[in-house]
Amino acid sequence: MKNRVPLKEQKPFAHLQQKQDIKEEKGPANFVVPVQTTNKRKSNLLNNKAFVAAIKKAWQTGNLALVHYDLQDFPDEIINIDTINLEGEEWWQKCPLTKLDLTNNNIQEIPLYDTLQELSVLRLGNNKLSRFHFDLTKQFQNLKSLTLQNNQLVEFSCRLDSIVELNLADNKITGIDNLYFPNLEILDITNNQFSQLPSYLPPLIKKISAIGNKIQAIKQSDLIECKKLEDLQLSKNQISFIEEGAFYNLFQLRILDLKENKLKYFTQELLGNNHDCLDSIQLSFNQLDVYNCYEGIQNLSVLLLNNNKIKELHKEIINLKNLKTLDISNNDLGDLPSQLGFLSQLVRIQLEGNPLKCIRSNIRSAGALQLKKYLQQRTDDAAKLEVQADPKLKQQLYQSNNIWEEYLRNFLHKDELAIRQKNINQIDNCVFRLTNLIIIDFSQNNIEMIPDQIQQLKNLKKVNFNENKITQISLHLFNLPDLVELELRQNKIQFLPSREQVYIPNLIHLDLGKNLLSNIPNFIPELPRLRRLLLAYNQIDSIEILLQKESILEVLDISNNSIDQLNDEIYFKMPNLQHLNLQNNNMRTFPTILGFMSLKTLQIDGNPTKLISRQIIDKGTVHILDYLAKKHPLNQIPPKIQPIIIEDAIINNQSQMSQQQQQSIKQKQANQNSKQSTSSQMLVEEPRQQRQYEQQQQIIQEQPQQQQQQQKQYVDVGQLRIEFQNLELKIKQMERELNENFSLNKFQIQEKRKVLQTLMLQRSAILQQINSY
Repeated sequence: MKNRVPLKEQKPFAHLQQKQDIKEEKGPANFVVPVQTTNKRKSNLLNNKAFVAAIKKAWQTGNLALVHYDLQDFPDEIINIDTINLEGEEWWQKCPLTKLDLTNNNIQEIPLYDTLQELSVLRLGNNKLSRFHFDLTKQFQNLKSLTLQNNQLVEFSCRLDSIVELNLADNKITGIDNLYFPNLEILDITNNQFSQLPSYLPPLIKKISAIGNKIQAIKQSDLIECKKLEDLQLSKNQISFIEEGAFYNLFQLRILDLKENKLKYFTQELLGNNHDCLDSIQLSFNQLDVYNCYEGIQNLSVLLLNNNKIKELHKEIINLKNLKTLDISNNDLGDLPSQLGFLSQLVRIQLEGNPLKCIRSNIRSAGALQLKKYLQQRTDDAAKLEVQADPKLKQQLYQSNNIWEEYLRNFLHKDELAIRQKNINQIDNCVFRLTNLIIIDFSQNNIEMIPDQIQQLKNLKKVNFNENKITQISLHLFNLPDLVELELRQNKIQFLPSREQVYIPNLIHLDLGKNLLSNIPNFIPELPRLRRLLLAYNQIDSIEILLQKESILEVLDISNNSIDQLNDEIYFKMPNLQHLNLQNNNMRTFPTILGFMSLKTLQIDGNPTKLISRQIIDKGTVHILDYLAKKHPLNQIPPKIQPIIIEDAIINNQSQMSQQQQQSIKQKQANQNSKQSTSSQMLVEEPRQQRQYEQQQQIIQEQPQQQQQQQKQYVDVGQLRIEFQNLELKIKQMERELNENFSLNKFQIQEKRKVLQTLMLQRSAILQQINSY
């Protein structure tokens, strides 16, 4: 560094050179102490392998982290880091130290040295510093960030021209004297003992966090120079007075947090009229009787006034055209202004804890959309004139009253309503009055929420909300007993209700693809008729929940997720499965038992698997299944699992049997109580003659006569194995001919491939026959 003393001039410490060889034996490094060192202690850090590793890393990256080292003093090794010589490290390979983290130690003092002038970040949080009085302009010319959080500081006085971020949180500081940080942008003095904001705050400051202090007032002079301030956090103080004009110069202020103070009023005179950037005002848990601040904050989106004593909201709230969240819970409001109903962006209103006698409880609890609709309907003449004077609100009224009427005229056909690609943000209440609707389609819009009014459409069978911006869904959508198809693809859904809150027993098709789901909702295995489940493009890492119960799923798409394994239970729990898409997951292996399933399509592209070659995957489903079946252990061939259907089909099929057959089955069931109680809930989906034949065999199964056993259709397993081997030879010959015979023309190749595919199907059928016996 610039001011390091040359080694030749270190005569006062020449005796250390005599013991240099001894240090080489005891430790991995040689350390030369410069003349600036005044500590009499002898350091042992160089004998610490972790410290030496940290030093080497610091020379490569410029970052040194000595967290939880139980340091009592600021280490000399850091101050003189460039004088440390390690084997294999050369001086020209060393990066200057730019970041130093000494968090969670017991350091009590910081010495002044000028050897760390390249340092840009210094973190000293969770130590035992009690005072900080320095002019560090010469020592730290490039320091940008200083963290002194959670020490024992009572006083703080410092000058540092280059500092941008200063963290003094969780100390016992009562004030800052001689604060001179001309480039400071972020100041955190949370949880200290300040009775007022620091004086002479720099003009470049953007964020002030003074939460949890003892500030009682905000004066006009406190923030007069802070014209670039964006975030002001003053919650959990004792503020009861704000001088008029205190916020006038804060033109770029975005967040004003005054929660948990002792304010009794907040008016326009306190805030001013020039706050176009203001996005959030938070005044919760004060003692407000009056709030009257609606001018010059037209871009405000969040207003928190909960837990106060406000008795009235002024009608000028209509000026907050971009307001999205309004919390006025736990106040003394007896009514709401009708103008609140015309705030088009308002989607969240908290009202509980108010004596609102003029609004019925069912309307208050129905949500923001229903409440706004009610307030619009009761608008008086004076308010209507005011609304008509605003062209934007006038346009909104037109859309509300006329556009939806036009939609219904053009897109309502008998019991089906399909309104696509119309940039709809919310569904008008007129839709929910069409109680005979069976199909609704609002795909490719901008809808963010499915409201509770959906429960009025009790006859719905098909619902499509694909390609919207849905984040919230009413529970009533999942309690429509006649619902058959539900499409929610490409939204922003993260959570869905639990099994106890869902009742859709007739659902057959469910599409939740392209959402933000991290788990499969636990109500899905409880859907008895579900046949098609699409979960592609989510963040799901396991499908174990689908394998807890038997299902009749025929189509399962879980592609483009994070699934890394598949259980053999899929063979036993999904006997009806025909189409399985596992593309683009994290699967390195696939269960070989898949080769015995009756799959029509199996897609496994995009997985990091080495079990199946690229050539086999490209050939398609038949080749993949055939390969997996070959890889399955011969002594663990699974039994043949028949497809199942739901219970009501059992009743229909049983009516086709003769009375004698039914009596025989009942007698058999009486002998096998527990076994038949389970099997009576399923039915093998086979031809009638085969079903009757099996039922007859169940009656005679216990009779030991060999003649009755010979009536069963019997296939010689040995003969089947011979046929299987013959087919294997034919398939290999055909494959060899296709690969080596270059004289075949295009037509001949196609014909031979068809023959090859037929042979493979025959081989799979014989293999299944062998497994069944």
